This record gives sequence, C-alpha cells and structure tokens, in this order.
Amino acid sequence: MSTLSTTNLKNPSSGSNNIVLATNGSTTIATLTGTTLTDPAITGTILEDVFTIADGAAFEVDPGNGSIQLITLGTSRTPKATNFVAGESITLMVNDGTSTSYTITWTDATWGSGGVIWKGGSAPTLAATGYSVIQFWKVGSQVYGASVGNVA
Repeated sequence: MSTLSTTNLKNPSSGSNNIVLATNGSTTIATLTGTTLTDPAITGTILEDVFTIADGAAFEVDPGNGSIQLITLGTSRTPKATNFVAGESITLMVNDGTSTSYTITWTDATWGSGGVIWKGGSAPTLAATGYSVIQFWKVGSQVYGASVGNVA
C-alpha cells in the first residue's frame, strides 16, 4: 500500500465540500462531493449512468438517476420533471412497447411554463418500433427538448 500525499488538497473542516481518498488495495479512489471543478482535464471516457424508468401515469424524468434514461411505455403518458435543475441535461430513449402509436404529453408545469419548449416548435412523434431518442436540457426554469432521431 502506498502513502498518499495531501500537500495540495483542501479538506474543509465543515460544510458539504468534502474530498475523500480511499484505496481498494491497488487503486487510489478519489470521491468529490459538492465540489466545483474549474476547467478539469479528463483523460479517457466519462462513464454515464444508464437508468430504466418504471412506466407509470406520471413517470418522473430525473437527471439525478442518470444522464441516459430508458422507458418502455404501457400506454400514452404525461411525465414530470420535478427534480430537473438548471444546467442539467439528459438523453431519454422512449420505446412505445407495441406497434400501437402511444403519445407523450410534455405540458406538465414541472417542465417549465407551458411544458417543454421544442426545437422546431412541436414535440416529436414517437417511433412505432424501436426507440425515439430525445435530448433535454434546462436553462433557468425552462426545459428545452430536441429529437435526436429514431433507432430500431
């Protein structure tokens, strides 16, 4: 086991900005919680969480669950975005689950005043088979959306 140097680390004695260093025996693991990084250099690939949303009448699209989210619809739905914070974005992959053309109504107030504001002015039509891929991002109190396209 190697010795870790803390010469250049700041570890506040109180508050939520914590730096935790641990080792799993061969690799040093750093966990940053509530810490702002300015212009970080990232080597390699960022691993994004993929989350499957449970279908329901008013299912929640919550960026806290992952930046890539999947849902298979059981019928037409009106989802919510209660926990979307300004600056967050997600990719949502929607499968209508059958050859029936289900729809999603994006007007719940949790998306912003009047619902999602769409690139091109209107919500995408969901693919009858495969996934419809939609990108969402929030600026201020409004969520914006754009269709990425359909994949089989």
